Amino acid sequence: MGQFILSKSTVSELTDPLTQEYEAFRTRDLSGYEIAYLFMDAVSEPLRRWGSKPGVFCVGAICVEGHKVLLTLSTANRESSESCPEVRRDLVRRGLQTPGTLTTEGAAGVTQALAALGPQARRVRGGCHKMQNLQQQVPPQAWPEVKTLVADRRGAPPGSEAERRRHLSVNRYQWDFPEACRCLLDDAAASLNHLYVPQRHQPYVRTSNLAERAFAEERRRTKVIPQL
Repeated sequence: MGQFILSKSTVSELTDPLTQEYEAFRTRDLSGYEIAYLFMDAVSEPLRRWGSKPGVFCVGAICVEGHKVLLTLSTANRESSESCPEVRRDLVRRGLQTPGTLTTEGAAGVTQALAALGPQARRVRGGCHKMQNLQQQVPPQAWPEVKTLVADRRGAPPGSEAERRRHLSVNRYQWDFPEACRCLLDDAAASLNHLYVPQRHQPYVRTSNLAERAFAEERRRTKVIPQL
C-alpha cells in the first residue's frame, strides 16, 4: 500500500486556519470576564509519533456567573519560574481581573506567578496531587484510616478547628509515617484556604484538575480502537 504524502500547500490549507483561530484565542481581551476562581496547571500531552510528552500550560477560571472558561494555553516550559511570570504578565496585559482564589499545585514558578497576579487573593493548594503523594508515603493497610483523618480536616470549619485537626493527624502519625506528615505540613496554610469559600464551592476550588479532565476527555473521544 503506497504512502500518502500531503503537499506543503495542502498542509498550509489545513493548518493556517487553526493557527489563526489559536492566535485569536490567545490574544483575546479578558476584561469582560468576572473571575471568581482561577486555576493554573501543566498537563503532559503525549505525542505518539515522536514519543514525547510536552507540557501544555493551562489557565482556566470559574466566573461569578458559574460558567467555566479556558483563558489561555501555552507550550511554556511547564511550571518553571521563568515561564510562569511571562504567562501571568500576558494575562494582566489582556485585562484579567483579580480572582477570589488562585488554585495551583506546589510548583514554585506557578506559586510566584499567581501571587504577583493577585496578592490580595487567597492561594489554594490543589488537593488531588497532594493526596496522591500522601498515599505513596503510607502502607496500603494504614491508608484508609489516614485518608479518613485527612478528609475530616479538609471539611473542617475554617480557622483554628482546621489547624487543630491537622496537628492531631501529625501528632498521631509523626513516628510511624514521618514522610507522610512532612507532606501534610507542606504548604500547610494554602492547603486549608479552600475552607474560606462557600461550602458548596469548596470541591471545585481545591483541585486544579479542570484542565487535566478536559484533556483526558479529548483523548477518550479521539482514541482509535483497532479492528480485531
